[in-house]
Amino acid sequence: TATPVMCRVRFCAKLVIVGEAPGRGEERSGIPFTGPAGQLLDATLLEVGLSREDVYVTNATWCRPPVDAKGQQRPPPSAIAACHDRLVAEVAQHKPTITVTVGGTAAQAALDCEDKITKLAGIIAGSPLGPVLPTFHPAAVLHGQLQFFDSILMHFRRAVAHVKGKPLPRPETIEYQHLTSEEAIWSALSRLKHKSQLSLDLETDDVRFAEHNILLIGFSDGKQAWVLDWPTLSTSQRCVALLKKLLGSPITWIIHNMKFDIQFLRHNLGVDPRHVIDTMCL
Repeated sequence: TATPVMCRVRFCAKLVIVGEAPGRGEERSGIPFTGPAGQLLDATLLEVGLSREDVYVTNATWCRPPVDAKGQQRPPPSAIAACHDRLVAEVAQHKPTITVTVGGTAAQAALDCEDKITKLAGIIAGSPLGPVLPTFHPAAVLHGQLQFFDSILMHFRRAVAHVKGKPLPRPETIEYQHLTSEEAIWSALSRLKHKSQLSLDLETDDVRFAEHNILLIGFSDGKQAWVLDWPTLSTSQRCVALLKKLLGSPITWIIHNMKFDIQFLRHNLGVDPRHVIDTMCL
């Protein structure tokens, strides 16, 4: 027997968040997003200058769905349909400027569609709830799909900007040089050794470091960037030696998802960057 999870009453929240359905912890507490995914949601709200007190949170369905044959707990279409009018009325009470739907089921319920969340995430679309911005579910990040976290944060920033009536500023463009000759690569690496902090990023032809190849290696000091052709660099003994020296120097390296890049660098160069800040960990 499913137990409905009621949502606290609060009117005129400019931002409403709609999840999919109650989990085990929510079923016990009667409050949406109280488990680990809720903690990540709270941290995301804090990052964009909000708290739970500034928003209204509910679910597309109020009842915890049963476990299906695949061990998943997604609300069936019948539950979504049964809760649709309630959801529309509940959101309308708060007169939000925008509603953020969290997860594919919530987006489909709000937009009355069957599109996957990978197609819907980040758009602002009209719906019976008013303007809706779908994003990924924090649980996806907790289950290992770490690449979605940046998108979730960006989408909430966009929602806050929409509430404030201020478009997000366009990101600053950094000019970069694409270097394909040994001399140009050697010259760039020689200049980089004088920097105290650099960002580093690799582009590869697939994800398994022992089986696949580096295509490009990029560096930036925040003002300009250099993208070096790896096949050219890797066949130059002096460039390889200088790069290994750079990576082992006191330079602080800023890398997003450090584990991925370091595995390729270790496999191809036999060296790890000495001082690293991983923005995914941050």
